[in-house]
Amino acid sequence: MIKVNLLPSEYRTMEGTPLPVFLLGLVAIVVLALGLIAVVWMSQQVKTITGELQDLENVKIMLDLKLIEMTGLSTKLADKRNQRETILSIRKNRILWAKKLERLAKLTPAGTIWWQYVEMRQHDPAPTLRDGGSLTVSCYQKGTQTETLMNFRLDILKDKVFWPGFKEISPPEMKAVEWPGAGPEEKDTLHYKLVFYLEKPLFTPPIKSQP
Repeated sequence: MIKVNLLPSEYRTMEGTPLPVFLLGLVAIVVLALGLIAVVWMSQQVKTITGELQDLENVKIMLDLKLIEMTGLSTKLADKRNQRETILSIRKNRILWAKKLERLAKLTPAGTIWWQYVEMRQHDPAPTLRDGGSLTVSCYQKGTQTETLMNFRLDILKDKVFWPGFKEISPPEMKAVEWPGAGPEEKDTLHYKLVFYLEKPLFTPPIKSQP
């Protein structure tokens, strides 16, 4: 086959592109393409990471709100528990005192000794205090016989229901008084106070728990 070059003479001769220049250009194109791909990929990754961080921040906010809510519920629950324990302690305290007073009333000689008033005080023991409180009973006694009072005190000290929890009785300060409206045989009357000291409170109120 015969090929005929019909181009003008000045265009018939074409110099080829040197191989190193070609390869360098090819590498530059490849690097540029890879760079663009990397930029696009990094941009997508940044968007993805940004979205994940935002989601994590939203989750953190929700967890913080739940924590605040749970803390509030825990505090309310602790308050309710403390209220219940306080109510139970007061009820138990009253029951214990009621049993003591009921027993003391049975030990009191009927028709001979009667109470004027009863006073109860209770506190937590402390180094500066000698007891956990006291029970004071102000009494009137028919007649002036001291044996009546002594026997009353002995019955109290020996009683296994009333005396446990107490540690001592104060010496009575007896005073002869005239009972208004009393007959001749009841004209002489003694007045004295019996103070019973507690070893410790009959019942210690619960300590408030921390949420």
